[in-house]
Amino acid sequence: MKHTHPDNINWQEVIEEIAHEVKPLLKSGHVADYIPELANVDGDIFGFSLHLLNGQEFSCGEAHKPFSIQSISKVYSLTKAFALLKDALWDRVGKEPSGNPFNSLIQLEHENGKPRNPFINAGAIVVADCVVSNTSNSVNGILDYIRELSGNKKIAINQAMFQSEKAFGHRNAALAHFMKSYGNIES
Repeated sequence: MKHTHPDNINWQEVIEEIAHEVKPLLKSGHVADYIPELANVDGDIFGFSLHLLNGQEFSCGEAHKPFSIQSISKVYSLTKAFALLKDALWDRVGKEPSGNPFNSLIQLEHENGKPRNPFINAGAIVVADCVVSNTSNSVNGILDYIRELSGNKKIAINQAMFQSEKAFGHRNAALAHFMKSYGNIES
């Protein structure tokens, strides 16, 4: 297999080819509706963006249209929590796959309030608690951190999505209270 230097690749052509292959698959899924505001999202919107380390940017579709990042935020929170706590973070959240639904209470009970990994909801709640408990002005701090890492100063909290999540996120609240009963939520 011949290796091509990244500078010699037509990246725009590559992402457009990927987009062409992926676009028909959009109809095979459905927009999440367990949070009412999510049900309002247009499932036909698709965008693709690639930003290289050398500063080049390539995009197609509706890549510049704002969207709710939802669980993508877990990556940013984990990055911030690990920067703050280093390996001590793993005392509160594991690093193993769960094999259960992302919002399961059952596995959490079997593991005495320590989530299996930072990407299931319970793990993300513990990670967020680690950030909140170790920083001041935590919401704006995390938002500024996401803006810094993404290079996008326009990133903001979608208030309608926030209110919908808050009003209907009962299972997440249950996860947080359950972990607090085990001493794994500090704030």
